[in-house]
Amino acid sequence: MRIGTGRWLSRRRYTPTRAANALTMLLQKDSTYLQRARMVKAQIAQEDGVANLCNAIEFLPVIAKQVSAASLVR
Repeated sequence: MRIGTGRWLSRRRYTPTRAANALTMLLQKDSTYLQRARMVKAQIAQEDGVANLCNAIEFLPVIAKQVSAASLVR
């Protein structure tokens, strides 16, 4: 999933000039990247990351049992 808050540069085609151009685009005050980053920031600020992580950790044994059971069926 891409959220539109950054740019990707190919390692093979990387040059300092291309990197500088990409950073310039990202850091412009009217950049769509900046606008999107602000939207994502607001969404993240509303989330309860610690609670979500705790729920995921508590759910791991359930997932492990399901994966184990599924591998026995094959």
